[in-house]
Amino acid sequence: MRRLSAILILVLLLSASALPVQAGAGIEVTNVHVSYEYGSQVTFTATLVAGAPIREAYLVFQSAGDQSARIAPLVVEPDGRVAYTHLIAQGMLRPFAPLQFWYRVVLDDGQAYTSQQYYVKYEDNRPPWQVIED
Repeated sequence: MRRLSAILILVLLLSASALPVQAGAGIEVTNVHVSYEYGSQVTFTATLVAGAPIREAYLVFQSAGDQSARIAPLVVEPDGRVAYTHLIAQGMLRPFAPLQFWYRVVLDDGQAYTSQQYYVKYEDNRPPWQVIED
């Protein structure tokens, strides 16, 4: 049942008339931040600023180059803040691969917007690594 729900959300997101987020488009994504504990969890945060009420919002993410992406529904706080924590045990992220993510927002009027894509390196941040320079 959970798999069917995820497929249904993916189909809805891909079939919606998506417009890229642009200045003046009614949606602005700010304060984009990613933090993680390597091998444990990755937390995505941002603020969605909309000129109209937001009906639904999603975080879409994947290891760069992967064919499939994970879609996470977001709860939009009254001030526009969103956050999602992905547990690494749930899979979908390759170690040492760039992590690619973006936001999808649907307004009450049905207009769907997709943010620019963001990237972060998913590297082992547990021990203090020594860097050898030439």
